[in-house]
Amino acid sequence: MRVTDIRYELRSNEVQDIYRLTKEFQKNFSTLSFLPVLIPSLNKLPKCIKNVVFKENLFDQFLEEMRSVVEKTVDKHLEDYNPYNPRDLIDEYIKGMKESKGDKYSFFRKGALYQIVFDLFQTGSDTVNNMLKWVAFLLARYPDYRKRMQEQIDKVVPRDRMVSLDEKPSGTKYTAPKQGFFAFGSGRRQCAGELLARMELFLFTAAITQNFDILPVEGVDLGIQEFSSIGHVRLPLDQKFIYMARK
Repeated sequence: MRVTDIRYELRSNEVQDIYRLTKEFQKNFSTLSFLPVLIPSLNKLPKCIKNVVFKENLFDQFLEEMRSVVEKTVDKHLEDYNPYNPRDLIDEYIKGMKESKGDKYSFFRKGALYQIVFDLFQTGSDTVNNMLKWVAFLLARYPDYRKRMQEQIDKVVPRDRMVSLDEKPSGTKYTAPKQGFFAFGSGRRQCAGELLARMELFLFTAAITQNFDILPVEGVDLGIQEFSSIGHVRLPLDQKFIYMARK
């Protein structure tokens, strides 16, 4: 089931604004920005000080932009909702809201729907985007692993067809080099949208690996590559790769 039937084009204003704010947020975000979460008493500081020290204004701006996109999407669904033709998860949730109308104990609330769509949107854009940076880096850094994955994919899926989720149970399995990171956290802090993100990550990674050899730019030694740290997230530096179509 889809979260929403609306597709945002890569060059749309919504996507470009979110991308710009995300990059600005990542550039200025640091471990220091987490201190008010770990030490709640810091939230009593004046807003102007928190903006300067913890970059709280960037986080607020990012959330507001994301919230605007989510609310427009949900509100549009509420306007043209058809109970006999549910299109996606939002419509199914709206159905639950209408069926439980008047029940003060119901969990089906408009605010909760905003939050659910926001979380899934964030999972599909930020988490998967970060993981694909690692995918591109690792495939270029370790060509032997890339070739092994390609051989395993070719045994399961013909070259003229894209890999689907149906191939996942019997598809590629391999041991990647350890880089010391958790894609979706663990324990109580584990990502709620992990299943969705893993499905997207599988499809994107399989499609890239099936169709391209990813190579470092001439003169770049990925063996001595430095990494960036965005808050608590460790990522390869933004860089160019050569995507050579497989013959």
